[in-house]
Amino acid sequence: MNENSKFYQGYFIPKHPEKCLTKNNICRSGWEFRFCNWLDNNSNVIEWGSEPIAVQYRNPVANLKYCKENGLNPKDPSNWKICNYYVDFWFRLRQRDGSYKKIFVEVKPLSQCKPPKPLEPNAKLKEVRAYNKAAETWLVNSAKWAAAKQLFESKGCEFWIVTEKTLSNLGLL
Repeated sequence: MNENSKFYQGYFIPKHPEKCLTKNNICRSGWEFRFCNWLDNNSNVIEWGSEPIAVQYRNPVANLKYCKENGLNPKDPSNWKICNYYVDFWFRLRQRDGSYKKIFVEVKPLSQCKPPKPLEPNAKLKEVRAYNKAAETWLVNSAKWAAAKQLFESKGCEFWIVTEKTLSNLGLL
């Protein structure tokens, strides 16, 4: 599939493999493919990798059923199983002053980066289902990102969420 395609899933083959620290550079969307191109071709990106680390977090949605089945209080996060979240990218960026930043990145649609708008009282079933799916996505993403931010900040790194707006500002859309 080419880089102009709207959807892309597969592996990115870098033009500058000396910069890439991971053997398999996984792209789960066209946006991730475009971000890989940016990482690979940006002279200020010294090194980068795809899905370089698993961040442990507690999933508030997946564990609801687990808690109910085991007679545990689902409101207590200590009862939730630990899950792994693989951050999309890591890169080391040279700053204007010559220093370096280490940055971890998640690529997501802007719609998944904020809670869904509340439903009208007379919402149709289709709207309720869409709302429930969006709410679950927001809850899981929030838990993942809070864990990632805490981990990376404790290591002196930054955590960015890249959306279509970011990609557009970078000239990638």
